Amino acid sequence: MKNIKIWVLGVKQEDTLHDTKVAEASLEKAYLLNELMFPGTKPQFKLVLCYTRKSYDGELKRRTQRWESGMSNKKRIITFAPSVYNRITNNKMGFYQVVLHETNHIFYMNFVGAFTPQWLMEGVASLVDGSDKYYKWTGKPDINSLAFSLKGSDRRGKKDFDITEFYRSSYLATKRIVNEIGVKRLISLLKEYSKQPIKKNYERLFYDFLHKMQVFD
Repeated sequence: MKNIKIWVLGVKQEDTLHDTKVAEASLEKAYLLNELMFPGTKPQFKLVLCYTRKSYDGELKRRTQRWESGMSNKKRIITFAPSVYNRITNNKMGFYQVVLHETNHIFYMNFVGAFTPQWLMEGVASLVDGSDKYYKWTGKPDINSLAFSLKGSDRRGKKDFDITEFYRSSYLATKRIVNEIGVKRLISLLKEYSKQPIKKNYERLFYDFLHKMQVFD
């Protein structure tokens, strides 16, 4: 794909050619699915395939936990190569699901022009990648766990329960909104938010949904 470059890090004896082919097929499928969700968005980015936890940590510039298997920003996705993925991480999601999740983040960031609201960005990606099949999230979202900014969702210094609750609540809150208004209407709201991606505009556009989640189970 012309819009995507693939890099490999920490390679020893693994078959990088096969991994690259698997990654290309996964990216092509993920890209097409996200183009349908975010019309008119065609981001350019690179996929970094790591063959060791050390090389992954080096890219993220911090020590990561075993369950961590993917990261993205506007310009790149970092994950583990398909041939070593299951050996290095115990994340319930497989290689393709992680690529799909992180590709969705890149489309979201480029469509909205911001990383916010963090909970909605994670919630949308979790709906797209089918996280409910792996995590079986149920119940009512915790409004206090719906972080707006990157600072609020930063994993460093937080307990595993708090991190899990952020993802659970983000997924459930987003699912409630989609069930109520549908995906296309949600994308329209995000388009409106993108004109002025600040907290005041976010609160104006999503107040009714957040208020309902606080009141009703």
